Amino acid sequence: MIAHYPTTYVPEGFYTGIDRNFPDTFIDLAMTPIVSFTHVKVIDDAGAETTWDASNYYVDTVRDVPRLVLRDGGSFPSDLRSANGLKLVYDAGYGASPTSIPEPLKMAMMQYCTFMYEHRGDFERFPPPVPPKLLKTLLLPYQIMRFGTTPYSNVLKMGIG
Repeated sequence: MIAHYPTTYVPEGFYTGIDRNFPDTFIDLAMTPIVSFTHVKVIDDAGAETTWDASNYYVDTVRDVPRLVLRDGGSFPSDLRSANGLKLVYDAGYGASPTSIPEPLKMAMMQYCTFMYEHRGDFERFPPPVPPKLLKTLLLPYQIMRFGTTPYSNVLKMGIG
């Protein structure tokens, strides 16, 4: 994932515009849960990448939205290029094996695949078929609600991870 700092905010991995209230001490990580955090690369104007020393930051995985936080008295490198100056490399998900994925998420995926199969070709009609309400019930505990300061102020962003 490439993070844009300091003038852009990257929620859910999409560029949404300039965030004028971006805090200068942390960067929210778009995907969750974090399995492992590998490194941060600093990219300068010439395009050269150097690994940023891990003593400058820590990864806060306690929050529902994990973040990269500067250590006390720290600051982000000053020689960043203006766009895509930091490259954050990490693994997100529930684990390497299928058994690590929570059962409600697997059940919701199977229910949705069944719904899509049973209603293939039915989406040309109006109104289109509606997925079963069981899906919302299964996914609700894994929904992360984020209140953010984006150009689209007062927007509530929801998603799984």
